[in-house]
Amino acid sequence: MAADSRTILARSGIALGIRAGAPKPDIRTTDAVKRTLLASKSITYAKEGAGGVFFTDFMQKVGLTEGLKSTVRPTASGEEASAAVVRGEADFAVLPMSELLTIRGLEVAGTFPPDVQGYAVMVAGVSARSMRGAVARDLIKFVMAPAALPVLKKRGMERG
Repeated sequence: MAADSRTILARSGIALGIRAGAPKPDIRTTDAVKRTLLASKSITYAKEGAGGVFFTDFMQKVGLTEGLKSTVRPTASGEEASAAVVRGEADFAVLPMSELLTIRGLEVAGTFPPDVQGYAVMVAGVSARSMRGAVARDLIKFVMAPAALPVLKKRGMERG
């Protein structure tokens, strides 16, 4: 990647997804999130995705690793995690907000509180060997333009 082309396009906060129509839990504070998670029957996440990396660190940071050991269900992908919630096999999916908003049958319960929040960061760049580098740079400029911000927000993202 051409070093001068690396651009952070947006970031998406990590959130809890619930089955559409399910009661929204209180997750306004870290203590409230802990209580909610400890009371759940099953929590799923994509083990190698941004949500999984965040959630593994979160559990360790707030002392929930052992308490949730029998509750967490890592999956191979965000699609699998969200599908488990839609089917009623898990109470929560831990995924970036931008992923949760696209799943039919799923609702966003909310994002993690600011003191523990994590983000999936979207980055763009141009290959140093690109034969169309100018076009790629123009695309990055287009996505970074102020007019693109409402679209990013609608998709659960913000500027980082």
